[in-house]
Amino acid sequence: MDKRDVFIMVDPDVARLLAENDEDVPSLLASLGQDVDVGLRADPTADNSDGRSRDLVTVAFASAAVVVALTPLLKRAIDLLASRPVVLSEWKLVPIAGPDGKCLTDSDGRPQLQWVERESLHSRSLPPNDSSKLSLDGPLGIRIRFESRAGVNK
Repeated sequence: MDKRDVFIMVDPDVARLLAENDEDVPSLLASLGQDVDVGLRADPTADNSDGRSRDLVTVAFASAAVVVALTPLLKRAIDLLASRPVVLSEWKLVPIAGPDGKCLTDSDGRPQLQWVERESLHSRSLPPNDSSKLSLDGPLGIRIRFESRAGVNK
C-alpha cells in the first residue's frame, strides 16, 4: 500500500499542554492503534541557505486510508486533555512563484516551498471500503492549534 509523509506541526501552546500531561505527538499516534511510522524530519519550507539547520518537525509515514483517519483521531485525543477547543487543519506543500510566475529556488537550486491550507480530506465523500482509492499528492501537513479566544482562527 502506498504511504505518504504527514508533517505534524504543533503550535507551542498545544506542545506545552502535551508536555504537562507527559504526552507528545509520537506517543499519541502510538496510542491510537494506527499503522503509522513516526520520526523527525526537517521542515521542507525552512530556508537553510544561511548555514543554520532547519527546524525538526514530527513526521508520520502512513497509507492514505490512515491519513484520512489521522486528523479526527488526533483531535479527539488532544480534546480529552484540553480545556479549550482544538483546531486541526490540513496543509499541502506548494512551490513559491516569483513575480514572473517562475518557481523560486534556493541556493542549491531546489524549489522554495510553502505550506498552504487545503480542503479537508474529511469533506470528501468516499464510498465505504473505497478509502484505498484516495490519492494524495506529495506530503501533507496537519497543523494543531487551539481555537483563538475570540472564536476566530489564526
